[in-house]
Amino acid sequence: MAEKPGADNVVDLAAERRKRSRRPVSKVRTALFVAFVVIIVGIVGYTILNRDSMTDNPVRKFLESLNIQFGSGGEATKQFQYDQDVNASIDAYRNGLAVLNSGRLAVFDETGAERLGVPVTMTAPTLRVADDSLLVFDRGGSSYFVVDGYRLSAQETVPDGLFSAKMNADGQYAILAHEPGYTGVISLYDNDGTLLYRCKIASRTVLDLAVSPDGDRLAVSTVVQQGQETVGEVLLYDTKSDKNEPVASFSQTDAGLPLAVDYAAGTLVSLWDNGLVLLNGKAEAVGSFDWRGRVLRSFSFDGDALVLQVSRYQTDGGSTVVVLDADGAIVAQQEFAADIVSLDAAGNRVALLTHDGCSVYSMSLKKLDSVEVSAELRQVTLRDESALYLVGLASAEVVEIK
Repeated sequence: MAEKPGADNVVDLAAERRKRSRRPVSKVRTALFVAFVVIIVGIVGYTILNRDSMTDNPVRKFLESLNIQFGSGGEATKQFQYDQDVNASIDAYRNGLAVLNSGRLAVFDETGAERLGVPVTMTAPTLRVADDSLLVFDRGGSSYFVVDGYRLSAQETVPDGLFSAKMNADGQYAILAHEPGYTGVISLYDNDGTLLYRCKIASRTVLDLAVSPDGDRLAVSTVVQQGQETVGEVLLYDTKSDKNEPVASFSQTDAGLPLAVDYAAGTLVSLWDNGLVLLNGKAEAVGSFDWRGRVLRSFSFDGDALVLQVSRYQTDGGSTVVVLDADGAIVAQQEFAADIVSLDAAGNRVALLTHDGCSVYSMSLKKLDSVEVSAELRQVTLRDESALYLVGLASAEVVEIK
């Protein structure tokens, strides 16, 4: 019988599989594979076990870029435990928490695991927080240090002492220091400690400073004596030039002293004894809010608007919350009978903490959500529009809100 065309090309697949399965595996290939597995497991294990001392290790950085968690079990605990200290400064940081007390800075990631601990020997330690950087300085002392991510990136001592320091969201920071012959010397640095700009002030007393969001401007609040009159001024310096003189200034004689300056809601905010003045990039007033006859008790400039808590003199509790836009116009205001322990704003929401609970409002002060809280809570922080940080004396938790 004639063979079918192509019969010589027919392969018995079952027979071929049996023959290949009987072929010995190369010993060299097996040894190489085992060695590769051992090396990879060893690197990962060593990195995890020594995570606290490997902040600059490229392997760890690679693993972090893959979002591998180093917390217990890799689960987000949303719980933070720390040493109790009534004078501690606590703030949200990188979806975790930064806790600064009189002896130590502890930085926790979002799982509640402590990623960095730095001993602090300062008389008046003060904390500043940016998106990915932290600044700790000794107010009235002589030392400061900077944390970039979870590593210590700069640590300096100022020979003649320092007054204050500020940091913008990108981690650029300005140090206001003493120096013989000057009332204040301001140095602007990048978050890695690189000096970007320096100006020296001799004829005015410096009260506060702020770094613009893009780092192009330094705002400085000062007081100058003109004859028998004390004049408050806000000065603007161009950090991209090498000039030591301000490029613009704002002054007024009937509003007391310019106690503080800060950049918020797309504008420069100056806080005076009697009110708030909003300034543009040319130091021109674009809005104001007067609280004469009332006391400014607290404020938050972290959201899309400015939120103030004011109260009447000699009142037995209760206050008014005022929301302002970037032009100083009142968006909403509402009186609250309960004492407000803490307030914060983020995005277009406002959180108010009282002894009875914590409530979240829109910028029009319409109530959106409420959370029951324990009596020992001391602070509320809105990290974003859905995460509420409830901070106590020795622990904090994150609550998801609507």
